[in-house]
Amino acid sequence: MEIRPASRADIPFLAEMSLLAAFPPGPLPDGAADLPRVRRWTEGWGRPGDAGVVAWDGGERVGAAWCRFQDEAIVRDDQGVAPAEIAIAVVPSRRSRGVGGDLLVALDRAAVERGHQALCLTVSPMNPAVRLYERAGFETVSRDGSKIVMMARLAARAGSGLADERPPGFREGALYVFMALDEETFSSVALARQRCDPAMALLIDPHITLTPPFRDAPDLDAIATIQSIAARWLPITLEVGGASRFDGSDVVYLRVEPVEIVRQLHFDLLATGLFQPDPHAASWAPHMTISVAPGGAEQALDVAASLTTVKTVCRSLALVGPDASGRFVMRSTVSDGARVRLQFARDR
Repeated sequence: MEIRPASRADIPFLAEMSLLAAFPPGPLPDGAADLPRVRRWTEGWGRPGDAGVVAWDGGERVGAAWCRFQDEAIVRDDQGVAPAEIAIAVVPSRRSRGVGGDLLVALDRAAVERGHQALCLTVSPMNPAVRLYERAGFETVSRDGSKIVMMARLAARAGSGLADERPPGFREGALYVFMALDEETFSSVALARQRCDPAMALLIDPHITLTPPFRDAPDLDAIATIQSIAARWLPITLEVGGASRFDGSDVVYLRVEPVEIVRQLHFDLLATGLFQPDPHAASWAPHMTISVAPGGAEQALDVAASLTTVKTVCRSLALVGPDASGRFVMRSTVSDGARVRLQFARDR
């Protein structure tokens, strides 16, 4: 599946999705497409503040999420500002497959890039999507018998320059473990990282950083050395969960078990001399970072604590380095020889 920014060519599909979002399953009333509460979602698309994403699979559109300022505000923030309202829908044949969660992650990113500081929505209390919205950071601000109004505050605008703060030589990449999680869990973790630290989330998907950067670009001999170490230790069953914070810092992370096995893999890799010195080697422990945003640790701890502990099997190490835009991409993998499912190697 691929998620793309919404364009004018997508307006007819957004109109179809507006109907799915506006009405419960079943026959539509006559003239439904012309009702103001439906037309308001696409009419004059391209206004300031409009942002949207469309999910594609097999050459077909399968879902969309978008936001725009509406004439009538359903909620206002502490400063009296009405946030953009969102609509989201997935075609019936693709529901319950994680598409909605991925759309929310992408829309969150698109909204931050457009300068939005919050998003809001209305949903029926009987709609199972309420749980999805809660996992995405939306909180109930009001409710009556027929609807719930929810709002999510977006983290600070993503242009933090994090991509330009890499240690010297990071252009050669490092070894990471990407998390082979099911769709629902992946979406929950990705949304948590996006909510707490959008700059980091834009750069790389959920992962464990296993080594410092390479000293030099790894050649075939270096890859063969890493391969032999991977064959010795992999696969490893990992348990990820439990919020923690590094002392004296704003770094919030999820703990990873078993610590000692992953530490030994880490130290065996460092012993090759292929990587830059690690000033924190003595205290290094495996972890999945949720946020490094300055001043955001308390919020990130609360968000991380709400995530369910999960198990995943690490069968490969990923050689990851920055592309021209600064986003970290997977260049190759080193595995234990077993067949590896690359469902976690997503092209955002």
